[in-house]
Amino acid sequence: MSKSKNYMVKAEAIARDVLAKIQKANADLSAAEQCRKENRAPRTGMVDAEVMAKAARAEADYVEAKAAYEKCRRELPATTLSSLSAIRRDLSVALGDEYSADPSAIDAHTLELLKCGILRSDEYVRLMNRAMAKGNDTMARIIGKYAATAVEDMENRYGPADQRVMELRAIALQGDSSADAMGEKLGAFDALVEAFQTSAGNTAMIPDWESLTGPIIEAF
Repeated sequence: MSKSKNYMVKAEAIARDVLAKIQKANADLSAAEQCRKENRAPRTGMVDAEVMAKAARAEADYVEAKAAYEKCRRELPATTLSSLSAIRRDLSVALGDEYSADPSAIDAHTLELLKCGILRSDEYVRLMNRAMAKGNDTMARIIGKYAATAVEDMENRYGPADQRVMELRAIALQGDSSADAMGEKLGAFDALVEAFQTSAGNTAMIPDWESLTGPIIEAF
């Protein structure tokens, strides 16, 4: 698991735990409300003391359950959103570190080849695939930069529709994908937060939490 994904997993666990507390408070309120209805004392006629006691106990339990539920709904989402915001800030820093240029990641031999300007489009593809497989974002950006420069010459020689030109253009775009990747991951985190807010505001959605967030976390 990547370091950045750890933040996503941590946020999901916090949100899930809070939603479970809200769901339980809601279930307790529903149960207390049902008990209150079933034990309500008659308005007329003689009422047995035991019946009155049960009615009073059911009413007190209902009031207590309602207060607990309202407290959950009022306080937990706000404090949780504050925690999630702090995790997002940490995630943003981690992503910045993950995708920032790293001098120690430069492959000197590959760089020399790029500088020579002798590479074919398929060789750019292989170099990019190798860099991406190793998670070497620095080299991917360098390869993409040189590919973008090579596109101009290749397009002048063979035309914009040539396969070699399209391959180089694709490599140039891949090399410039770091900012997009960071944005996508932060966007995925924001989607998780939005799912939490929606579920906290509509308890009927809480049972669908895993189906809502599972694909987001899996793709992160």
